[in-house]
Amino acid sequence: MGNIWENAMIYDNKEWRTDNMNENKELYTALSLAQGKVDNAKKLSKNPHFKSNYADLATIWDVIREPFTSEGLSILQLPFEAPVGAIGLMTILCHKSGQSIGEKFFLGLKDASNPQQVGSALTYAKRYALLGLAGIASEDDDGNAATGRPVPAAGPVDYTSTIAEAMTKLEASTDEEARQLYNTVYNSAIQETAKADLLKRMYDSIQSRKSTKGTK
Repeated sequence: MGNIWENAMIYDNKEWRTDNMNENKELYTALSLAQGKVDNAKKLSKNPHFKSNYADLATIWDVIREPFTSEGLSILQLPFEAPVGAIGLMTILCHKSGQSIGEKFFLGLKDASNPQQVGSALTYAKRYALLGLAGIASEDDDGNAATGRPVPAAGPVDYTSTIAEAMTKLEASTDEEARQLYNTVYNSAIQETAKADLLKRMYDSIQSRKSTKGTK
């Protein structure tokens, strides 16, 4: 990790320079090719405060993972020390040639002692850093918890159909597909009670599948 941090070109209060771009020619070429393969992230997750859809972190990764890895690109997102009352996120884009660039991002918090706000802010920062790298347009956001912004009251979101659809996919999936689906749900932004219920059902189903195979 030390070498990555030391070698990455970190654009922190610096001007972009054409020589920097020439030094990372292979990386920028690969990024251009990767962006050309990326479709806009589908807005699958609900923001219950505004009753709108937005592309959650897991969805964005699903959209960009294959285009980026196929061009030899990888992404690191790491928190780092920030001024009091804020969180800091470092996003580093790496190429198989060894070239890399990075950017620091700070986001102020209403209450930095609130773990929920800190976690929400980090997720928010990660999402928008990835959207920027991939050149994805995403109009709606889920940054309310991060900023502590007052929001209008909203009724509960019904996840019945979401749970039913996920369980149907699980039943028809292979073991590897089941593992990936479980991880996708785990990293999703659906309401915590609904997520816990769905994860338990998925876990029980996967364990039952293992038990059935063990008796054959």
